Amino acid sequence: MALATRSLGQAGLLIVFARFGSPETLGNYSLALAVTAPIFVFCEFGLRTVYLTHRGNQPFSAYLHVRLATLSLAMILTAAIGSIFLPEMSGILLLVSLLRAADSMGELYSAPLQRHGELPTILRAFSTNAALTIGVGIAVLAAFHNLYYVIAALIAVSGATTLLLMKRPTDDLLPKMKSANAGARPRWEDHVSVVKAGLPTGISWGLLSLLSSIPQYFLAAYYSQVEVGYFAIILYVVVVVEIFLNAVSQSWIPRAKKLLADAPSFFVAVVKTAIVWTAAFVPLSAAVCAAAYVMLPIIFGSTYRIDWDEIIPLFGSLVVLPLVFFSAMALNVANSYVKALTTSIVAVALASAVAFLLIPGGGVPGALWVSFAALASRGVLSLAALAVGHRKRVPQLVP
Repeated sequence: MALATRSLGQAGLLIVFARFGSPETLGNYSLALAVTAPIFVFCEFGLRTVYLTHRGNQPFSAYLHVRLATLSLAMILTAAIGSIFLPEMSGILLLVSLLRAADSMGELYSAPLQRHGELPTILRAFSTNAALTIGVGIAVLAAFHNLYYVIAALIAVSGATTLLLMKRPTDDLLPKMKSANAGARPRWEDHVSVVKAGLPTGISWGLLSLLSSIPQYFLAAYYSQVEVGYFAIILYVVVVVEIFLNAVSQSWIPRAKKLLADAPSFFVAVVKTAIVWTAAFVPLSAAVCAAAYVMLPIIFGSTYRIDWDEIIPLFGSLVVLPLVFFSAMALNVANSYVKALTTSIVAVALASAVAFLLIPGGGVPGALWVSFAALASRGVLSLAALAVGHRKRVPQLVP
């Protein structure tokens, strides 16, 4: 619920740009997100999930130190890429990088709050951030009609909510916690352990972010930022459902940890859970697609009406999401970070090949088929990796 509320601000911002800006403004912002997202997702090392699932005993301050260092690296990488490949967008990329850094710190501070049951605090912080993001975004864009000013104002919003509503409660909470070495000072070995656990996750999730960004790179190369913005609006339908499934899979972590001790039950439970949710998602995905067909032009404007050649791959992407989330979360719970990395690499290679074939002549519908192929391959490969681990862990009877 908290993560869904946090993402309302991001969805609301797209509405603000579509309604109060221009297709070019929305496209430039969407392309900046597509460029920065894989870099930041990689450099974040998935530390929030690692903190909640890792079986080590490292204090939160170790995670905090690693996050600050890797965010600095992300800023440097984004600046370098912008100056070399997109010099005309260097300013926007810098501002979006600062915004992502502020959001990233808030996301990490939510981890110990979630671990120790402070979900209302997280919900209050993310709700405030979402409301201010939409309100400030509308006010600044209406007043100045300038994308730079809007992002600069949102950096201030995100920084303030992170410091006041996330960092302060976390700083008050951790010294009171005795479990999990919560408030202790980190040793060098703690930082090394966090990096070792987070690096494969960061690469894997960075590649997963790249999966959704690859179609946007091809659209920008073969078409324009306008198509990038249009694709981003449709893709956000998938993102909204992903937010819901992310919350569900996060709540599944405690049960998955209990099942992990029993190898046969763990793999079977993952398969059954994916099957049940996939079956439920068939009618739900149809309903979401119907809602998107009706609501997107109402919410974003008549320019963003989708057609059947876009609805069909969108439906497929929604249906495969439960398999993607539960199999990937199972790999994280099992601390199978290298397997998660391998599946992501293969999925990116497959998605890139499909993009070369479909997007140059297929436009946005082709890009949506690329997204479906990326998600489907990721889910199947993750489940296959779990199956391999399952066979290795189940004792073989000797006749």
